Amino acid sequence: MTCRRLKRALAIAGFLTWLLPTNSGATEAVGETAGKDARILLGLYGVPAEECSLVASLGFTVVHTFTLQAGSYQTSSEYVAAARTYLDQAHRHGLRVLTGLPRHWLREKRETATRDAIRALRDHPALLAWYEEENAQQGHKSAALFAHAIVQEEDPQRGLVLSEAVRDRDLADVGRARVFTYYAVTPRARRSRQLQKLEERFPVGELGVPFWPVLQCYADELVEGYDKPRFLVPRREELRYTLHSALIAGAEAILFYPFLHATRFDRERHERGQWGFTDYKTLPEIAPELWHAVCATTEEARVLLSLLRGARRLDARRMLRVPRSVEVGTWETRDGLLVLFANRRRTPESFEVRVPPRTTSYQQLFHGGFSKERRIEDDVVRVELSGPGGTALLLD
Repeated sequence: MTCRRLKRALAIAGFLTWLLPTNSGATEAVGETAGKDARILLGLYGVPAEECSLVASLGFTVVHTFTLQAGSYQTSSEYVAAARTYLDQAHRHGLRVLTGLPRHWLREKRETATRDAIRALRDHPALLAWYEEENAQQGHKSAALFAHAIVQEEDPQRGLVLSEAVRDRDLADVGRARVFTYYAVTPRARRSRQLQKLEERFPVGELGVPFWPVLQCYADELVEGYDKPRFLVPRREELRYTLHSALIAGAEAILFYPFLHATRFDRERHERGQWGFTDYKTLPEIAPELWHAVCATTEEARVLLSLLRGARRLDARRMLRVPRSVEVGTWETRDGLLVLFANRRRTPESFEVRVPPRTTSYQQLFHGGFSKERRIEDDVVRVELSGPGGTALLLD
């Protein structure tokens, strides 16, 4: 063992002794579900087939299109042809697909069509998982359970990703992973000067499966004709906060919504009971600054998810003594001790963190990468967090 590795091993052993009570069960492995896939799961919703090349070049590894789940397909062959075209295009660019099952098939319990479609596509190399969206939220819980049962029989290896914000015990253990939107940037949040924590958005501790949150790059402000916006354009530091809050809560993948964004709300269509959002354009076109923030946040997510793969979580909160407004998570990783911080408030926070014995240097996450090693003096690192914001320390 090299001197550097010996020093790191001693530091980790010292930190565990310093951090955890005797016989504590406060460690756990993370990243097991994401570990089924060779790459980090960084997803983007609303991606047309012709844009797969662009989003792949920007570091996303997972895509989703609403046309597969929302289309009015009458036969399995019709659906399979459309899905295969999209899967083929994604595969050309090294992307995996959250493949939506037709919503009306699930509500109508169209078992034969659903089974035939899954059997026809389950061996496609671009298929990440089957996808069900918001049936339970709209009063059709049985449709979500139907989808799960069919997928478990026909393609358990890829499984079902359930996209539901409804809190229902019957759904807590369903599927390969749970997806829900995490839209923290609202008029209320701006007025109160603090953002919603991920665990306030959804009680992830009640789930029996991993969760993959969808971070907000949607804003009603960008939609002409929508008079009372519920969601505002996220700023860079607000996105950084939601990323860190999600990872501290235990997220194993990070998704963003959307790439195609509505630009107009048709009230007449809405009043007729039709979908009122229309005139979709790409986010880079209508909100380039927000798109830049999404790409920068994605780069940070890639770095952190890579470190967290196979890491062991440590119960650090009681020992680190950070301000109450700051969320914190600590992991033992292959590269050292990783500590994440997230500040939900508009007010910047500055505080000191006591580090484990024999820890002599650290790196801090900035702009998608870690800084050069910095020396530690008196076993203390001073942390400054923007308000809101998040950062990470990697202790050596």
